[in-house]
Amino acid sequence: MRRAELNNALERKNFEAQKLKEVDEMKSRFFADISHEFRTPLTLILGPFEKVLAGIKDKDERNDLHVMRRNALRLQRLVEQLLDLSRIEAHRMPLHAQFVDIVTHIKEWTAAFVSLAESQDIRFDLKLPKEDLPVYVDVEKIEKVVFNLLSNAFKFTPESGEISVTVCKKSWDVNPDRVLNPVRIVASDCLSITVSDSGIGIPPDQLSHIFDRFYRASDALAGEQRGTGIGLALVKELVELHHGEIRVESEPGKGSSFTMLLPLGRDHLTNDEIIDPAGADTKQEFRANVPKSTTDSLSQKEISSPTKPTSTLTPSTSGGRILVVEDNEDMRRYLRNALKQNFVISEAGNGEKGFQAALKKNPDLIISDVMMPVMGGFALCEKLKTDARTSHIPVILLTARAGQGDKLEGLEIGADDYLTKPFDTLELHIRVKNLIAQRRRLRELFTRNILIQPSQITATSIDEEFLQRAMDIVEKYIADSTFQIEQFCREISMSQSTLNRKLHALTGSSANGFIRSMRLKRASQLLQQKSATIVEIAYQVGFNNPSYFAQCFREQFGVAPSDYSASPENSKI
Repeated sequence: MRRAELNNALERKNFEAQKLKEVDEMKSRFFADISHEFRTPLTLILGPFEKVLAGIKDKDERNDLHVMRRNALRLQRLVEQLLDLSRIEAHRMPLHAQFVDIVTHIKEWTAAFVSLAESQDIRFDLKLPKEDLPVYVDVEKIEKVVFNLLSNAFKFTPESGEISVTVCKKSWDVNPDRVLNPVRIVASDCLSITVSDSGIGIPPDQLSHIFDRFYRASDALAGEQRGTGIGLALVKELVELHHGEIRVESEPGKGSSFTMLLPLGRDHLTNDEIIDPAGADTKQEFRANVPKSTTDSLSQKEISSPTKPTSTLTPSTSGGRILVVEDNEDMRRYLRNALKQNFVISEAGNGEKGFQAALKKNPDLIISDVMMPVMGGFALCEKLKTDARTSHIPVILLTARAGQGDKLEGLEIGADDYLTKPFDTLELHIRVKNLIAQRRRLRELFTRNILIQPSQITATSIDEEFLQRAMDIVEKYIADSTFQIEQFCREISMSQSTLNRKLHALTGSSANGFIRSMRLKRASQLLQQKSATIVEIAYQVGFNNPSYFAQCFREQFGVAPSDYSASPENSKI
C-alpha cells in the first residue's frame, strides 16, 4: 500500500512538472510570437519617419515627431529584448565567443553615450587599464549588457549627477553579501566591468528581485522612470551565458553599482562556444558579412535624438524588375512605394504565388518575407535556388526573426542577403542596387569568357551545371546548320520562353544568340590554329553561308575573319 501511494505521488509530481514545463514553453513561444508580430508594424511606423521629417519645417512639429520616433525605437528595443529572453529560455541562443581586446570595444560602446551625458549635464567617466585586456566574449551579447546597464544608469541619474564605467582585471572573490546568484568559480582571474551612478538607488528589500523578469521598482522609488523589468533580466541571462556573474551594490539616495565578472582564459568554454579567428568557421564568415543586428543600430539611434535627413537616391537609368513576396498588404504597399522610383515592381501574396510569378516574370531580384502562409520565405528561397529556371535570381529575405540561427538558415539555403525588420529603406535600396549590379557584372563575365573558358564560372553550382549542359548541347551540334532553338529546347527540357529568359539572365544573350556566339567563338579558335580555310571553318561551325558567317564574325569581334587570323593579338580575344 505504501509503495503504491509513493508511486502515485511520484506520478502526480512528474505530471505537474511536465505541465509546468509545457506552460513555460507556451509562455516563451507566446512572447516570441508576439515579438515577431510587432516587427512588421514597427517597420511601417519607423520606415516613413525619415521621409516625413525631411518635409517638416516647423520646430515644434519636428520635436513631436522626434518624440514619436524615440518611443517607437524604445518599443523596438523592448521587442528585441523579449526575443532574446525567449531564445535563451528555449536554449536557442548559443555563445559565439571570440578572443578580443575588451578595452577597445568598451571605448566604442561608451562613446555613444557622451552626447547624452552632455545634454543631461552628467559627469561621465571612463576608467580603463592602459594595456590591452584580451578576453573571450561574444561581442554582440556583451554590448547588449553594457548598453542596458548604461541605459539604466542614465535613466535613474538626475542632472548634475555622475556615471562611471570601470574596467579591470581582478581575482575572482566570492562575497555572499554582493552576489545575488553565485555561480561556480571557473577561473582564478576575471574581467570586471562596473557601471556606477549617483542616482536614486535601490532599497535593500528590492535588491534580491532586481534581476527577476518583469520585476519593476516601486512607484515611489522610480517615479516616472519605471522600467519594463526586462533589461536587467536579460543582462543576468547574457552574463551567465558567458559563465559569469552580475553583482549589485546600492544605497537609496546615493546610487548603484552593477559589476559584471567574466572568467579569463578559455578553459570554461566548450569548443562549440568559441569562434576561432584562424579557422574558416561558417559562423564567423557569416558574422563578417551580415549587417549588425537591429538592436546594435538601435543603441545608437535611441541615444541620439537628432535625425539626419534621408539621403536621396538618383533614379537608376537601367532600373530593374523586382518581385516583392509578402503576405502583409501594408508592407507590400510600403515596399512598392519605397522602390517604385527606381525599379519596376510586381507583387505576390505568398511563397507559392511568388514562385509562379518568378517563372512568369523572370525578375532581376526577389524580396521575400520569411513568415507567410501556404509557403514561407525559406521554402520559397530553397525552391528558387534549386530550380534551374530560377536559380540565377538574387533573393533578399526580410524577416522579423532576428536570431543569428535564423540568418544562417536563410544564407545556407541560398539567400543572397538578409534584412531584419524594422529596416532602413535607404539600406534596402543600396542592397538591391548592389545585388542587381553584381548580377549584371557576372553576366558580362559570362558573355566574355564562359563559351571558351567555362572554368571561370563563378555563379551558383546549379547555374554552372545549367551553362555547362547548354554548352555541351551546342557543342554536340556545332557543325549542324539545322540545329536551332526548337531542338535546343527539347535537348535541355525547357520551354522556349524559359530557356531564353534563363540564358539572357546569365549571359545577356537569347538562345539563338547563345548558339551563334558559341559557333563564332569556336570559329575564332579554328582561325587561330590556321588548320583550314575561312570557308571550310564557316561550314565546320554550322554556317551554310560564308558571307553571312563573315558578317556575324565582324559584328562579334570587330574584324573580318581574314584579318582576325592574320593578327596574333586576336589570340587574346
